[in-house]
Formats: sequence, structure tokens, C-alpha cells
Amino acid sequence: MPREASWLERVPAIIEQLEAASLPVLDRAAVEQLFGLGRRQAIRLMGSCGGYVSGRTGLVDRTRMLEFLRQMEADGAVEFAVVRKARIMELLRQARRESQSRGIRIPVEPQIFEQQLESLPAGVSLEPGKLTVDFREPVELLEKLFALTQAMANDFHKLEDYARRERAAP
Repeated sequence: MPREASWLERVPAIIEQLEAASLPVLDRAAVEQLFGLGRRQAIRLMGSCGGYVSGRTGLVDRTRMLEFLRQMEADGAVEFAVVRKARIMELLRQARRESQSRGIRIPVEPQIFEQQLESLPAGVSLEPGKLTVDFREPVELLEKLFALTQAMANDFHKLEDYARRERAAP
């Protein structure tokens, strides 16, 4: 059933609707509407529930459909689908955020990659236990933070020495 994920999370609501129904059997059109499936998927689902053909109409016993759905709940398939969808939605949100942040361009000069701690940009102050960055615009903040990270990466041993001195001071 290729479209399981589209209806699995709605199984409790589908069970509720089936329990309230008075019809003993469901035809393909009813299964399509109830599960939100296309013709082929509805036929496959009905086959999984012991569906049968009467004349030219595909039918499935309502109680067998209910048993099938309850068994899926008991097996954890419903919970798995809900957790899987939540995980996918979070990954999509994260990808959207990353895509937006990749669109931000930070103008830098080539020499920024050689940045050292002694020559941090104006407005960036590194003191024992304290970092201060003055900025007016968000892009300016990004430029200064980029310069700071380059300096820390290029001068990491000095940063470690500086941190040790700060911890040793009374």
C-alpha cells in the first residue's frame, strides 16, 4: 500500500467513523472517501482486509476493516507513522531554516581568513570572561562574528593561553 502514511495517522478517527456507521459492508468509493485514497490504493487496502467482489462491486466487511485497523494500532504501525511524520516535518522545518540562512551573504575581504586575535575588527572586544561586539546592522554583526571565528581558529593556541590566564587570575 504505497499511500499508507497518508492515512495511518488518522486511524483513530477512521475507527471512530467505522464504529458509528450502520452499514455492514463498505464499497470501494466509501473506502476511498474514508481513507482519502485513490481507486487502486482503496482496492489494495480492501484486499488486505479480506475484501471481495459481489457482481462488479468491490466490498469489504466493516467489522473486518475495524479488526484490521485495530491490529495496526496494536502492532504500533500507527504510532510509528505519527512519529515518522513528526520527524519528517522537523527535518523539513530545519531544511527551510538552513536554506534561508544560506541565502545570507556576508561580504568579506580575502585577508579575513588570516585574521588574528591581536587585530580584531573595531567594535570587537575580548576581555577575560567577556566578549563584546558593537554593531549597527545585522550584516555588520555577522561580519564581525565571522572575523572573530577566523581569528579564534587561526590563533587557537593564544585563545587557550588567554583562557588559562583568565582561570588562573584571582
